[in-house]
Amino acid sequence: MEKHEIVIIGAGPGGLTAAKELAKKDRDVLLLERKPEDKIGEKVCGGGLPERVWKDVPSSLFKGVFTPIIHLGGIEATAQLLGMKVASVDRIDLGQYQLREAEKFGAEVRGNSPVSYVKLRQNKVICKGEEIGYDNLIVACGSNSRLLKRLGLRTYIMIGYDYDIEEHFRDMEIFYDVEKIGIGYAWIFPHGDHASIGSGYIPRFGQKGINERKKIENFFKERGIDLKYAKKRSAPVNIAYNYFKRRNVYLIGDSASFTNPLTGEGIYQAMRSGEIAANAIIDKKYKYKKPIKDVYRHHQIVNPLLFAADFFSIKKLEPKRIQKMLGWLENSKYGHRALSRANYLLAKSLKIYPGFASFLYLSQLFAPTTLASWDTIKDYMDVLI
Repeated sequence: MEKHEIVIIGAGPGGLTAAKELAKKDRDVLLLERKPEDKIGEKVCGGGLPERVWKDVPSSLFKGVFTPIIHLGGIEATAQLLGMKVASVDRIDLGQYQLREAEKFGAEVRGNSPVSYVKLRQNKVICKGEEIGYDNLIVACGSNSRLLKRLGLRTYIMIGYDYDIEEHFRDMEIFYDVEKIGIGYAWIFPHGDHASIGSGYIPRFGQKGINERKKIENFFKERGIDLKYAKKRSAPVNIAYNYFKRRNVYLIGDSASFTNPLTGEGIYQAMRSGEIAANAIIDKKYKYKKPIKDVYRHHQIVNPLLFAADFFSIKKLEPKRIQKMLGWLENSKYGHRALSRANYLLAKSLKIYPGFASFLYLSQLFAPTTLASWDTIKDYMDVLI
C-alpha cells in the first residue's frame, strides 16, 4: 500500500499553501486534486485580494489595485477613508502560480485524483479505488465536496453567483441597498478586459436563486450595465464552522468554513489556515489556537445572526416594513436622537461584543442615519477585515 507522511485533499489556495510550507521543510507531501493539473485554480470567485495576502502573491498576477467605492443606499463613499485597498486576480492564474511554487519545493501534486472516501480510524484515503496511507491528513476540498458529508460535517450553505462580463471597468465597487438588492451586497470586481459582477444569497433565509438574479440584473440595468448575455456562474459556500484539528486531521479553507460569512472573502483565510496547519504538523509544540481563532473570528459576528434568523424565521420578516419604521424614526426629532445615540454606543461596543453589536448594527443599516458616522463604519470594518 502506498503511504505518505502528509496527504492533502484539494488543491485550492489553502491546500497548495500547506503543501508548499511542508515541502519547504522536506516533509513527504502528497496532494490529491480531482481536477486536471492545468485546471487547478479554476473557480467561481470575484478574485479580490486584501492587502494582508499580497505578500504571498506576486504583483505580476494583479489585474489591478483598487480603493473600492462603497455605495450605501443612496450614499457613495470611498473606502480610502477606511484605509482599504484590494487587488483583483484571476483565480486560475493564482492556482497555477501556487501549483508551481509547491512543486518547486518538492511537493507531489496529482491531478485527476478524486478522493472518494476517508477511513479515519485506519489513517487511509481511497483514491481511484486504491488505498493511500497517511500520518497526517489535511482536508482542503472546498464547500461542495461529498467528502464533507461523509466526514459528518455540518453545512450552512450560502450561494455566491456572478456574471463574467467582457467589459473594462475603471473602479471596484461594492453596493449595499436593502430595498433593491435585499440582505447582502453586490459587487463589481474589474479584471482588466473583463469583470466579475455578482452577489450572494442564503437559501435558508427564504431567498431563491432566480429571484435574486432578477434583482441583481434589474439593479445593474438601472446603472446602465446589461447582464443578459454575460456568462453566469455560481458556487456554494459553507459558512457552518466545524473545527480545525481533531487527532491527526486538519480542516482548512472552505472545508473548515473559514470563509468570512459577511463578505464572502475566503482566499486569505484559506492560505492562512493552510500555513497554520503546516506549522502545527512541523512543530508539535506550535500553539495554533490563537492564530486559528483570528481566522474564524468573523463567525463570532455571524453566528448570533444565523441563530436569530433561524429562531425568528427570517422568511417571514419584511425588510421593507423594517425600513419604513426606521425611516419614520429618522424623520422624527426624538427618533433621530435615539438612532444617533445608538450609533455612538455601537461604535464603542463593536470590538467588545462583535456578535451582539453587529446584529444591531446591521439592523440599523436600513436607516441612513447610521451611516452618518464614519467612525462607526471604520470600527465596523476593523472587525470585518
